[in-house]
Amino acid sequence: MKQLTKEEFFDRTKVIALARKIFTPHLTKDITIAFELYQKVLSEVERPIQVTTEIAGQRSKTFMDEFKKPSCPVCSSELGIRTVNEPKGPANVEGFQTVWICRSNGCSHSEYSKKSLLDWTHELEPARPKVEKLNRRQRELRFNETTWGKRKPCCGGR
Repeated sequence: MKQLTKEEFFDRTKVIALARKIFTPHLTKDITIAFELYQKVLSEVERPIQVTTEIAGQRSKTFMDEFKKPSCPVCSSELGIRTVNEPKGPANVEGFQTVWICRSNGCSHSEYSKKSLLDWTHELEPARPKVEKLNRRQRELRFNETTWGKRKPCCGGR
């Protein structure tokens, strides 16, 4: 799944701010309409109106997009996860909490699970590698290991 790059994100944020400043509240109070007007009248670069659905495959983006999902055993496309809204009882005898559903149009494969979304987040691998977070002392040690962070002696080292 394509993510916005840093440059695309900042460009989009800047353009939305300009559209808001120019067109709201004078012509419209709806930021989507203001953005469309900006695109038609002032923009030199074509930008899609709805980024999230285009990036996420015509669906809303969720926090589960940050994880690698299993593939369908029937058609090999990516499975999507949903919560089961029925509590354990007559309508949900087994006590299922989540269901994996195939996203392919022709496939109707589904797998029910007793694991919650939180359980799945611990089990699934992240889609992107995690950035190592360092505490202050670790950052200082790494910084001291570099040569570009050192100050040059002034006045010939005196």
